[in-house]
Amino acid sequence: LENDLIITAWHPIRLHGQWTMPCSLVSSPHEISCDAVYNFVLNGGHTVLVNDVECVTLGHGFKEDVVRHAYYGSQKVIKDLQRLNLEQKNAGFIEITQETLMRNIKTGLVNGLQSQQILVQ
Repeated sequence: LENDLIITAWHPIRLHGQWTMPCSLVSSPHEISCDAVYNFVLNGGHTVLVNDVECVTLGHGFKEDVVRHAYYGSQKVIKDLQRLNLEQKNAGFIEITQETLMRNIKTGLVNGLQSQQILVQ
């Protein structure tokens, strides 16, 4: 992508004032192996510049097409992250795995984050 940005295919970015999905900008997205993928929560602004490309952050509240998301764009994700932060005790660095993601059965869209704590009796 522009300025050598490496980002997930469905993470909204704003180019030339318009929100778009990175997967729509390339003819064939490809998988890149990496140790981690990062996202952010901000008190205000709700975008970060990565390699001079504007990327949306979690809990942004934006309502425009493309960037709007019932979960990732809402306060629900913030509340789930706060809960996971308390459980994981990682001072704001929260590990999310595929097993942590809750999805809507009909749409497949993420609609929550669940704990992965192991209970010992």
